[in-house]
Amino acid sequence: MKPVEPIQVVDLFPPLSMELISLLKSLKPSDWDRLTICSPWSAKDVAAHLLGGNFSRLWYHPCEKSKLENQTQNFEELVKIINQNNDLWVQAAKRISPELLIELLQLTDQRLYE
Repeated sequence: MKPVEPIQVVDLFPPLSMELISLLKSLKPSDWDRLTICSPWSAKDVAAHLLGGNFSRLWYHPCEKSKLENQTQNFEELVKIINQNNDLWVQAAKRISPELLIELLQLTDQRLYE
């Protein structure tokens, strides 16, 4: 049996990022506070969540993996820890303006692509 070859998808991310940034730039100030399908998260909360994911991938430290492995005994605990980390990012970003969120998403998306 022939091993499965990796499917390269990195080049798909910059156009996706450009679409997201374009959408975020088109939001009116009141749109940022509107609830999304990910209730209770607003549009701003979802953007903050995406930014947190970017930072995690860019500046991930190997000891974080072992710390997470030591904290989790099962799938439910892992999901709980991930949700807590996501909520931390969302809460911290409440103080960040939408304009800065957009700039940081652009910067981190570019760094991830590079």
